[in-house]
Amino acid sequence: MILYMAAIFYGIGFGVVQPALQAWSLEHAALNRKGMANATFYSFFDLGIGFGAILFGQIGYLFG
Repeated sequence: MILYMAAIFYGIGFGVVQPALQAWSLEHAALNRKGMANATFYSFFDLGIGFGAILFGQIGYLFG
């Protein structure tokens, strides 16, 4: 039951935060740089997910 609740909260949080951050990053970009801002946003977003998984995997391994 707790896993389902965590999945629901994670899905809601991700569904709210990710589009809001993307809209914020595009709002501050110049009109001729919107594509570059979107590509940069997704590049760093994916890098953050990848490196975060590696980092927290190591933390979980070290601390059990």
